[in-house]
Amino acid sequence: MNYEFSRGTLAIIPNDEESSLVYEDDSRYIVKQKPFKIMEESCIYFGSTYDGRKNGAKEILGADYKVPIVVEDSNSIIAFPTSSPTSENCCWISLNQYHITIEQHTGKRLFLQEWMCQSWKCYFYQSNQ
Repeated sequence: MNYEFSRGTLAIIPNDEESSLVYEDDSRYIVKQKPFKIMEESCIYFGSTYDGRKNGAKEILGADYKVPIVVEDSNSIIAFPTSSPTSENCCWISLNQYHITIEQHTGKRLFLQEWMCQSWKCYFYQSNQ
């Protein structure tokens, strides 16, 4: 089964050497693709390439690593890697499932609020820029 990242995707997590565990709103699947391959094919499915999306994000954000990938722009499908995207341990977390808070008066931006899930560790990202 090929899988495309969608608005219902919560996370894509490595399962074993050849498969991923995909969490959606009320479901989870084992997909016989590695997380990075799912991301590459999802970008192609939505009309771009992973490298094109990554380079665009790097240019806009001025970041060099672990940049968010806009998988599909018209539906704001955005995913964050938890480590180097090509790492065997990298998970992809959907931005769509988080609340975005921007505190302009303090100059601090909180990009992702902590989110609890039953069977995997979630990540908290904060920037003071």
